[in-house]
Parts: sequence; structure tokens; C-alpha cells
Amino acid sequence: MNEITCILPVAGIGKRLQPHTFTMPKVLLPVAGKPILGYLLNYIKSLGIYRIVFIIGHLGDKIVDYVENFHPDIEGIFVKQEEFIGLGYSIFLAAEYVKGPVFINLGDTLIDADIKQLIRDFLSWIAVKEVKDPSRFGVAITDGEGIITKVIEKPLEIISHQALCGVYFFNNSRLLFDCLNELITSGKKTRNEFQLTDAIEMMINKGEKILAVPAKVWLDCGKVETLLQTN
Repeated sequence: MNEITCILPVAGIGKRLQPHTFTMPKVLLPVAGKPILGYLLNYIKSLGIYRIVFIIGHLGDKIVDYVENFHPDIEGIFVKQEEFIGLGYSIFLAAEYVKGPVFINLGDTLIDADIKQLIRDFLSWIAVKEVKDPSRFGVAITDGEGIITKVIEKPLEIISHQALCGVYFFNNSRLLFDCLNELITSGKKTRNEFQLTDAIEMMINKGEKILAVPAKVWLDCGKVETLLQTN
């Protein structure tokens, strides 16, 4: 069986959670008495994934210490991100450490969805959730079968209410990294950043089938209001 690698981008400075993040990386802020990262790692391990590439930056040494002290069963690879030029760029930093399928979970996102079987079946998918105001998120447009036909980052007009939750599984990681490479070498930015959604759009255009999987619960820990709600 192909070993699945998880990419966990946790390099952000957590601007929207300052001043808490001046001395603590966002993913180590507590939710109901446990760091966000603790919930994330337990969730990833519950899917049978123990090889994780951490993209670290702001106060990254604290993340390394936490993982080594509290999750010694994880095969952790730590990659330092120096430039903050988009999620697509951040994910691309893990390219040389991923051979088989890849699971990506944003560092401020916790979900509950029926994904265990899909991972076992090696079907590519993205978790989505119906939201009232999709303008803050990337969104997915799907066909009648639940296959994603288009993804757009923070659309200016409402074209879909299915927001991307920030949890992805790609069986064909080579195609993902080839598309990210194409994006970065050509300098194609959206909103001044290399977007993961643009690479996914390229994958779809190259014939990759990606399912939209509805999340039953989506907890966002990225802003003060949503972190309080998640608590």
C-alpha cells in the first residue's frame, strides 16, 4: 500500500490572533484546554497517517518541541518557510518529501467528515461546507455526481455556496506538484499570491477527478471570533 504523507502548513504569524500569537504559534493556542495542533495530530493519526511534513515559520522551534515531546510516534519532517507568498508556495516546499498520495490539512482547520474510506480507496477529494457568505473562502462548483468542475479563490460574485474547508486528499501528488511548479515558474499569482486553488484548477483541466466531500462539522481557528466559537 502506498504510504500517505500529510502536509501541515503551520508557518503563519497568526496576524488575526495577535497579540496571542506574538509569543505562541497559532496552532499551539489552546482550544478547550488542548493546543489546536494536538487535535489536528490526533485526527491525522486516526486516519492511519503518521508521516507528516510540517511547513514551519513563525516560532517554528516551539512546534518542533511540541511534536517531539507529545507525539513521538509521528515521523515528523520540518521544512522552514522563508517567504510568505501563498498557500500554493507553502505546499510546494514539501514536494521532495512526498512520493505517494498526499493529505493536506490547514493548520487552523478541524473537520468531521466521512473520509476514512475514501482515503483507503485512494479517491481524490476536497472537503466542502455550505456557507452563507462564500466571499472569504475558495469555493467549488460541482456536477450532478459531486465531482468538482471548478475551484475559485474568494470569488467577487456568488457562484457557489460550497466553501473549501482547507482539507484535501490527492492520490496523484505528482500532478499536484507539477501544477504548482508550473504556477510558480510562470509567476502566475492570484491576489498577489500563489494559490493552491489555481493548481487544483489546473489539475482538473488536465483531467484529474476530484470529489467534493461535505464536512459535517467545520471548526475554524483562524480568527478571534471563530476561535472563541470553536472553544
